[in-house]
Amino acid sequence: MWELSNVIVSPHSTDNVPGLTNELQTDLLCENLRRYLAGSRS
Repeated sequence: MWELSNVIVSPHSTDNVPGLTNELQTDLLCENLRRYLAGSRS
């Protein structure tokens, strides 16, 4: 799906996940975005 021009891949999360704070979720999103913008697919 990463290679399809008509697909937008976005994160999904749920509230109240034990041990996964909003700050951690934001950190994970930012790191994944940095990897994507750098061209990494892993």
